[in-house]
Amino acid sequence: MRLLVAGSEQNLLAELPEMTTPTPYGDYHILGGHRLWHAPEGMPRSYLPDNDGVQVENLPDGRVRLTQPVEPGSGMLKAMQLTLAPDAPVLTIQHRLTNAGLWPVECAPWAITQLKLGGLAIIPQQIGVPAAQLLPDRRMTIWNYTRLQDPAPAPGRRFYSPRSRQPSATLQDRRGLTRKAGWLT
Repeated sequence: MRLLVAGSEQNLLAELPEMTTPTPYGDYHILGGHRLWHAPEGMPRSYLPDNDGVQVENLPDGRVRLTQPVEPGSGMLKAMQLTLAPDAPVLTIQHRLTNAGLWPVECAPWAITQLKLGGLAIIPQQIGVPAAQLLPDRRMTIWNYTRLQDPAPAPGRRFYSPRSRQPSATLQDRRGLTRKAGWLT
Protein backbone atom coordinates (compact mmCIF):
# COMPACT_ATOMS: atom_id res chain seq x y z
CA MET A 1 0.00 0.00 0.00
CA ARG A 2 1.22 3.51 -0.77
CA LEU A 3 0.19 6.62 1.15
CA LEU A 4 0.80 9.66 -1.07
CA VAL A 5 1.20 13.27 -0.06
CA ALA A 6 -1.71 15.24 -1.59
CA GLY A 7 -0.86 16.63 -5.02
CA SER A 8 2.40 14.67 -5.36
CA GLU A 9 3.83 11.21 -5.94
CA GLN A 10 5.74 11.31 -2.62
CA ASN A 11 5.00 8.13 -0.64
CA LEU A 12 4.99 8.58 3.15
CA LEU A 13 5.55 4.84 3.67
CA ALA A 14 8.63 2.70 3.03
CA GLU A 15 9.27 1.27 -0.43
CA LEU A 16 11.59 -1.74 -0.26
CA PRO A 17 11.20 -3.64 -3.56
CA GLU A 18 14.72 -5.13 -3.32
CA MET A 19 14.10 -6.86 0.06
CA THR A 20 13.09 -10.50 -0.32
CA THR A 21 12.91 -13.58 1.89
CA PRO A 22 13.19 -17.02 0.27
CA THR A 23 10.42 -19.49 1.22
CA PRO A 24 9.36 -22.96 0.03
CA TYR A 25 6.58 -21.17 -1.93
CA GLY A 26 8.94 -18.78 -3.74
CA ASP A 27 10.44 -15.40 -2.84
CA TYR A 28 8.44 -13.24 -0.46
CA HIS A 29 8.86 -9.55 -1.34
CA ILE A 30 8.83 -7.28 1.72
CA LEU A 31 7.88 -4.23 -0.44
CA GLY A 32 7.22 -1.89 2.53
CA GLY A 33 4.08 0.16 3.01
CA HIS A 34 1.18 -1.30 4.99
CA ARG A 35 0.35 -5.01 5.14
CA LEU A 36 -2.04 -7.39 6.83
CA TRP A 37 -0.49 -10.55 8.26
CA HIS A 38 -1.86 -13.18 10.60
CA ALA A 39 -0.14 -13.84 13.89
CA PRO A 40 1.64 -15.66 15.35
CA GLU A 41 4.51 -15.11 12.91
CA GLY A 42 6.02 -18.29 11.50
CA MET A 43 8.03 -19.46 8.52
CA PRO A 44 6.76 -20.09 5.91
CA ARG A 45 3.15 -19.25 6.87
CA SER A 46 3.71 -15.51 7.47
CA TYR A 47 5.84 -15.17 4.35
CA LEU A 48 3.60 -16.68 1.68
CA PRO A 49 4.16 -14.71 -1.56
CA ASP A 50 1.32 -12.25 -2.21
CA ASN A 51 2.28 -10.88 -5.62
CA ASP A 52 -1.00 -11.63 -7.43
CA GLY A 53 -2.62 -8.27 -6.73
CA VAL A 54 -5.89 -7.55 -4.97
CA GLN A 55 -9.53 -7.15 -5.94
CA VAL A 56 -10.56 -3.50 -5.53
CA GLU A 57 -14.20 -2.83 -4.64
CA ASN A 58 -15.58 0.71 -4.42
CA LEU A 59 -18.11 0.94 -1.58
CA PRO A 60 -20.62 3.68 -0.67
CA ASP A 61 -19.35 6.89 0.96
CA GLY A 62 -15.98 6.68 -0.81
CA ARG A 63 -14.83 3.59 1.07
CA VAL A 64 -12.66 1.02 -0.71
CA ARG A 65 -12.26 -2.70 0.06
CA LEU A 66 -9.08 -4.52 -1.00
CA THR A 67 -9.29 -8.33 -1.02
CA GLN A 68 -6.36 -10.64 -1.67
CA PRO A 69 -6.88 -14.10 -3.20
CA VAL A 70 -6.98 -16.97 -0.69
CA GLU A 71 -3.44 -17.89 0.32
CA PRO A 72 -2.74 -21.37 -1.09
CA GLY A 73 -0.41 -22.32 1.78
CA SER A 74 -2.66 -21.23 4.66
CA GLY A 75 -6.25 -21.00 3.37
CA MET A 76 -6.53 -17.46 4.77
CA LEU A 77 -8.36 -14.66 2.96
CA LYS A 78 -7.13 -11.15 3.79
CA ALA A 79 -9.15 -7.97 3.26
CA MET A 80 -8.77 -4.31 4.21
CA GLN A 81 -11.42 -1.61 4.08
CA LEU A 82 -10.09 1.95 3.72
CA THR A 83 -12.12 4.98 4.73
CA LEU A 84 -10.98 8.60 4.38
CA ALA A 85 -12.61 11.04 6.77
CA PRO A 86 -14.59 13.64 4.78
CA ASP A 87 -13.46 16.58 6.89
CA ALA A 88 -9.95 15.71 8.13
CA PRO A 89 -6.73 14.06 6.90
CA VAL A 90 -7.60 10.77 8.63
CA LEU A 91 -7.42 7.29 7.10
CA THR A 92 -9.12 4.40 8.90
CA ILE A 93 -8.16 0.85 7.90
CA GLN A 94 -10.35 -2.06 8.97
CA HIS A 95 -8.57 -5.41 8.70
CA ARG A 96 -10.35 -8.73 8.21
CA LEU A 97 -9.10 -12.32 8.13
CA THR A 98 -11.34 -15.14 6.95
CA ASN A 99 -10.42 -18.80 7.21
CA ALA A 100 -11.32 -20.29 3.82
CA GLY A 101 -9.43 -23.51 4.59
CA LEU A 102 -10.65 -26.93 5.64
CA TRP A 103 -9.57 -26.86 9.29
CA PRO A 104 -9.81 -24.43 12.21
CA VAL A 105 -6.97 -21.94 12.58
CA GLU A 106 -5.99 -19.96 15.67
CA CYS A 107 -4.68 -16.59 14.58
CA ALA A 108 -5.04 -12.85 15.00
CA PRO A 109 -4.88 -9.97 12.51
CA TRP A 110 -1.52 -8.22 12.56
CA ALA A 111 -1.23 -4.90 10.75
CA ILE A 112 2.31 -3.84 9.86
CA THR A 113 3.16 -0.32 8.75
CA GLN A 114 6.69 0.41 7.58
CA LEU A 115 7.84 4.02 7.67
CA LYS A 116 9.90 5.64 4.97
CA LEU A 117 13.55 5.74 6.06
CA GLY A 118 14.02 8.82 8.19
CA GLY A 119 10.26 8.97 8.84
CA LEU A 120 8.86 9.68 12.28
CA ALA A 121 5.85 8.04 13.93
CA ILE A 122 3.96 9.77 16.71
CA ILE A 123 2.22 7.22 18.91
CA PRO A 124 0.15 8.43 21.86
CA GLN A 125 1.04 7.01 25.25
CA GLN A 126 -1.71 5.63 27.42
CA ILE A 127 -2.38 8.08 30.26
CA GLY A 128 -3.42 6.09 33.30
CA VAL A 129 -6.27 6.81 35.66
CA PRO A 130 -4.82 8.36 38.85
CA ALA A 131 -6.31 5.63 41.08
CA ALA A 132 -4.50 2.96 39.02
CA GLN A 133 -1.09 4.62 38.66
CA LEU A 134 0.65 1.77 40.48
CA LEU A 135 -0.60 -0.81 37.93
CA PRO A 136 0.90 -1.52 34.48
CA ASP A 137 -1.20 -0.02 31.68
CA ARG A 138 0.79 -0.56 28.45
CA ARG A 139 3.01 -3.11 26.76
CA MET A 140 5.95 -2.94 24.38
CA THR A 141 6.92 -6.18 22.66
CA ILE A 142 10.52 -6.51 21.56
CA TRP A 143 11.56 -9.22 19.08
CA ASN A 144 14.50 -11.46 19.96
CA TYR A 145 16.83 -9.99 17.31
CA THR A 146 16.32 -6.39 18.52
CA ARG A 147 19.47 -5.20 20.22
CA LEU A 148 18.50 -3.02 23.16
CA GLN A 149 21.97 -1.46 23.29
CA ASP A 150 21.36 0.14 19.86
CA PRO A 151 20.06 3.71 20.04
CA ALA A 152 16.28 3.91 20.11
CA PRO A 153 13.90 6.69 21.06
CA ALA A 154 12.95 6.93 24.70
CA PRO A 155 9.20 7.06 25.27
CA GLY A 156 8.01 10.44 26.50
CA ARG A 157 5.20 11.07 28.96
CA ARG A 158 2.59 11.70 26.24
CA PHE A 159 4.07 10.18 23.04
CA TYR A 160 6.44 7.48 21.81
CA SER A 161 8.11 8.78 18.63
CA PRO A 162 10.32 6.23 16.85
CA ARG A 163 12.22 7.34 13.73
CA SER A 164 12.80 4.70 11.06
CA ARG A 165 16.42 3.88 10.39
CA GLN A 166 18.42 2.25 7.61
CA PRO A 167 18.25 -1.54 8.09
CA SER A 168 21.59 -3.32 8.15
CA ALA A 169 23.12 -6.63 9.16
CA THR A 170 24.08 -5.15 12.54
CA LEU A 171 21.03 -2.99 13.23
CA GLN A 172 17.68 -4.76 13.35
CA ASP A 173 14.86 -3.33 15.39
CA ARG A 174 11.25 -4.48 15.68
CA ARG A 175 8.94 -3.34 18.44
CA GLY A 176 5.21 -3.73 18.92
CA LEU A 177 3.02 -1.50 21.06
CA THR A 178 -0.41 -2.02 22.58
CA ARG A 179 -2.50 0.96 21.49
CA LYS A 180 -5.80 1.93 23.00
CA ALA A 181 -5.96 5.49 21.68
CA GLY A 182 -7.06 4.24 18.24
CA TRP A 183 -4.67 6.44 16.25
CA LEU A 184 -1.07 7.17 15.40
CA THR A 185 0.54 9.52 12.95
